[in-house]
Amino acid sequence: NRYMKHHFYSHLVEIDTIVTEMDVLDLNAEEKNELVRIVETTVHHVVLNTVLKELTEEDKKQFLAHLAENKHSELWKMLTEKVPDIHEKIKQSVHSVKKEMTDDIQETHKTRKK
Repeated sequence: NRYMKHHFYSHLVEIDTIVTEMDVLDLNAEEKNELVRIVETTVHHVVLNTVLKELTEEDKKQFLAHLAENKHSELWKMLTEKVPDIHEKIKQSVHSVKKEMTDDIQETHKTRKK
């Protein structure tokens, strides 16, 4: 996970495989860095959406408070108590979005080769 900032879910998620896929696009460093930021932001939003849709309004407030204060252990304690299989739900959501991104990269590469 050398490309991602540390988040509460970093131990579950990696984007290195997508970054490696980007190499076929022949991007300059600035373009690649921008694309990595977009991937990281997208993954972050997917994870937050996955978590928040599982929580009650009150639990959402508590989750966001823990998140804002970087209280990762309290955050995970709460999530594992409130949401069955939250680790798997996060992994599955991220897997889906990574697949879409990888498919987009491959399609872009095919289009550029023509």
